[in-house]
Amino acid sequence: MGLSYVLENDKYIGRVIGLDFVYLLVAVCLIVWMFVGRKPKFKTKYVKTTLAFTIPIIPHLLSQMVLTQCDLVMISYFCGSSKSGIYSMGHTVGFLALTVMSQIMASWSPWVYRRMEDKEFKTIFDNSKLIVLVGAFISIGLLTISTELIKIFLTDVYSPCIYIVPTLVVAMFFQFIYIFVYDFQFFNKKAKSIAASSIVAAIFNLITNYIFIP
Repeated sequence: MGLSYVLENDKYIGRVIGLDFVYLLVAVCLIVWMFVGRKPKFKTKYVKTTLAFTIPIIPHLLSQMVLTQCDLVMISYFCGSSKSGIYSMGHTVGFLALTVMSQIMASWSPWVYRRMEDKEFKTIFDNSKLIVLVGAFISIGLLTISTELIKIFLTDVYSPCIYIVPTLVVAMFFQFIYIFVYDFQFFNKKAKSIAASSIVAAIFNLITNYIFIP
């Protein structure tokens, strides 16, 4: 944020530097720690296994970026910055539910991987129903109070958010289900199917945005 004030004419550059500099610094430190004074040993078996899993994940991550950003970009392009600002604020409110559910998944994923390793599939199935119900409860709870949150914390300029937040909350719930399911795909190392589903979703999102936004 401080760099944004220093670089008054190029505030976006300051934001990029502020976000990425720490990651870059940590990465450089780790690389130095791993390789300086040590002789790296590469095992072809591990390299091949790693690349076979991670390369298909790249289009998956790119598709996730498209899914995250294309709505805002296309609304800004077709409807103007004022509409994109309203959508962005509504998205922020709707994202609250996914934020909570993502933290639940952060605990769930290691647990389910251990259960899958031990082939305790019934235990996973029984607890999966509970996790989905918790996600639904969180989403319904946010739907219930979203109007009041917008009226209390936002100005009248953002009052149209009241009408878009419910749809966004439902969308976030389905995104939670998507994250919930691809944990199993990750465990089974089905990276290609993960990438394929993400690419299809991104393309579908682009097409529907192009049809309905203008």
